[in-house]
Amino acid sequence: MIATQCKMARAALGLGVRDLAKAAGVSPDTVARLERGEYLKPTTVAALRTTLEAAGVIFVAENGDGPGVRLRKGFMPSLAMSAPAAESPSGREDARAEAGRVLDRAMSSMEGTDEEKADRRDRLTAVPEAVKKARRKPRPGL
Repeated sequence: MIATQCKMARAALGLGVRDLAKAAGVSPDTVARLERGEYLKPTTVAALRTTLEAAGVIFVAENGDGPGVRLRKGFMPSLAMSAPAAESPSGREDARAEAGRVLDRAMSSMEGTDEEKADRRDRLTAVPEAVKKARRKPRPGL
């Protein structure tokens, strides 16, 4: 994911820098740095990308016309990000559960078996490995 793709993805989802930062578990400055083209750790970029993908963004690789983004067909991105981000572990679980309920409603009219929909819901509401790893790291001075 490059700076322009991050900006386009946020715009497509109607998210501000703070919204994306909160959803991805990073600081707003981190999002701003990425969008200015500054270097970030690959795990940080992965956490941001995974968050945007879970919200319905598909990243399009450069194929001669330049890199871009698009929204997943039949997906309602505004609903995926509607659950409030929470700071406490129990709050995060509540937010994931609410996101799951919203996804269930959004996918009710989509094609696919119940098992396929459940698998998609689980993938979209799972915490990215990069975020899990970052949460386990001790923070100096805290």
